[in-house]
Amino acid sequence: MALQLGLSADMLWLDKPLEWRISRLTEMGFGVGIGIGLTGVCPIF
Repeated sequence: MALQLGLSADMLWLDKPLEWRISRLTEMGFGVGIGIGLTGVCPIF
């Protein structure tokens, strides 16, 4: 069974815009998805 690492863009690089964080994470090889957390809808990788 393969495991995948998940990250939340709204919890990393808090001083950067969300678009910048998404771009950096995709450059690092993470996929893009949408998750629903306690604070609302947020992109997850």
